[in-house]
Amino acid sequence: MHLFGSIFLDIDLPNATTWFYLSIVLAFTIFFRFHRPFQLRNLDVILLFVLVPPMLFLRGAQVERQVERNTVLDNGQQILHILNVAGEALTVPTAPNLGFGPIHQAVNEINKLHFVPELVAKAQPGRQSIWSAYLWLLIASAFLFLRTLIDLALIRKSPVETNLTMGGMAWLAAALFLTMSTWSFLPKTDMVPQSQSQSMMLEKLTQLADVVIDQLTWFPLTATQFNGVLAITCHALLLGALFWIGWRHAQSATMGMACVLMYLLLPYTAYHLTDLDHVVPAMLLVLALAFYRWPMAAGSFLALAACLSFFPLLLLPLWLSFYRRGSWVRFLSPLLLALLFVAILVMIDPRLQEGLRQALDRPEWQAWRFADKPTAESLWTGLSLHYAYRLPLFIAYIVLVIASQFWPSPKTLGHLIAWSATLVIGVQFWYADAGGIYVLWYLPLLILMVFRPAWQDRLAQPVDPEKDWLRRLVRWVRGKFTSSAPAAAPAAKTPALTSQNG
Repeated sequence: MHLFGSIFLDIDLPNATTWFYLSIVLAFTIFFRFHRPFQLRNLDVILLFVLVPPMLFLRGAQVERQVERNTVLDNGQQILHILNVAGEALTVPTAPNLGFGPIHQAVNEINKLHFVPELVAKAQPGRQSIWSAYLWLLIASAFLFLRTLIDLALIRKSPVETNLTMGGMAWLAAALFLTMSTWSFLPKTDMVPQSQSQSMMLEKLTQLADVVIDQLTWFPLTATQFNGVLAITCHALLLGALFWIGWRHAQSATMGMACVLMYLLLPYTAYHLTDLDHVVPAMLLVLALAFYRWPMAAGSFLALAACLSFFPLLLLPLWLSFYRRGSWVRFLSPLLLALLFVAILVMIDPRLQEGLRQALDRPEWQAWRFADKPTAESLWTGLSLHYAYRLPLFIAYIVLVIASQFWPSPKTLGHLIAWSATLVIGVQFWYADAGGIYVLWYLPLLILMVFRPAWQDRLAQPVDPEKDWLRRLVRWVRGKFTSSAPAAAPAAKTPALTSQNG
C-alpha cells in the first residue's frame, strides 16, 4: 500500500524548458488553423512564443553566473583558511626555525585552486552571455513591437476559430489554473530572470503585510504563501476580465475563453507566477479595458495601476485621446484624486519621501543622465556610453506617445489595445533594469490583439444627459433640496392683465 501511494504521489513539476515545449505543442493543437497555414492568426500564435528562447537563454546564463560566483566564494574561503593556517604556523615559538616554509606551502596551495582574475571577471553582472541574452530578448521584442504597429492598420479580422470546443477549453483552463495555484505554494527551485523592485508602493504594502502576518500566530499562511495567494488572486481577476471582454464587448464567449486559455498556456505566466510587480499592473490595465464603457471605473483602475507602477502613466495621453469625445473629465478625475492622495501620503511619511527620492534618482529610467551608469542588470549594464543609445530610443518613444494622441481618430477599442501594447513594449528598449523581461505587463494586451474582431463600432460614447447616472444623481439631489425649500407666494395679477382676461 505504501508502494502504490508513493508511486502515485511522486510528481515532479516541469521546469522552464519542459513547460515551453508542452505549452507550444498544446497551443498549436488548439489554435493553429492547419487548413489555412498562412493565416495571420497562425503567425501570431508563433510570434507569442518568440520571447521564450531568449528568456531561457538568459535563465541559463544567470544560473551559470551564479555557479561561478559560488566557486569564487568557495575559493576565497579556502584562501582565507590557508592564510590563517600559515599565520598560525608563523606565530608559534618555533617559527624562526621554519623559515619561509609555511609561506611557500600556502602559496602552492593557493595556486592549486586556479583562482585567477578571469574567474572573477566572468562572475560580474556584465558578462558576455548575460549581455547577449538581453540583446536577443530585445530583438525578439522588436518583432512584437512591429506586429502591434501593423495591427493599427488592420480593418478586417476573421472571427476566432479553435480546434477545441468551448467546454474542452474551459476544462483545460481550469486544470492549468489549479496546477498553477498549487505550484505557487511550493518552494521555487527553477531560477527565472529577475529584476529589482519596480513599485515603491507595492513593496511597502508587501513589507507591511509581511510584518502583520508574522505577528498573527493564528494565521495559517506564511508571508511567502500569502504573497503567492495574492498573486494567484490577481491572475484570477485578470482571467475574468479577459473573458468578460470577449463575452460582452466582442459578443463571443469563444474569444473570451481562447484568451483565458492562451494566457495560461504561455510560459511567461508560469515563469513570473508569483511576481506581484509583473501581474498587478497588468491586471489593473485589463480591468480598465473591461470597464471602458464606464470612464470613471476605467480611470480608477488606471489610476491605481499608475500609483503602483510607473509605466501606466505613459499610457495616460493615449487613454485621454480615446475619451476625447466628451467623457475625458470623468476618466481623468479619479487619476487626479489618486495622485493627490499619494502626494499627501508622501508628505506625511518621511520614509516614503526617501523611497520616492531614491526611485526618482535611479539612472535606470533616466536615459539622459550622462554621468551615472545603470547598476541594474540589463543590456546597458557596464556601457560607458549607454546614453548614446538609450537617449535616441527614449526620444523616439516620446514621439510615439505624442503620435498615439492623434492617430487614428477616432480610436476604437481595438486601437486602444494595440496602442497600449505598443507603448508598453516600447518601454523595454530604453529601460535599463532588466528591460525585456516584463512580458506580463503587455501579454494580456497582445492576446486580446490577436483574438479580437474588427471592433469598428467599439468607441468611447459621449455622455448622454438623459441616461447618465451622475447627472441623474445631481438632478435628484437638486430636486430634494428644491422640494424642501418653502414655496414662493404666487404673484398677483396686474390690472391690465385682468382687464384683458375679462
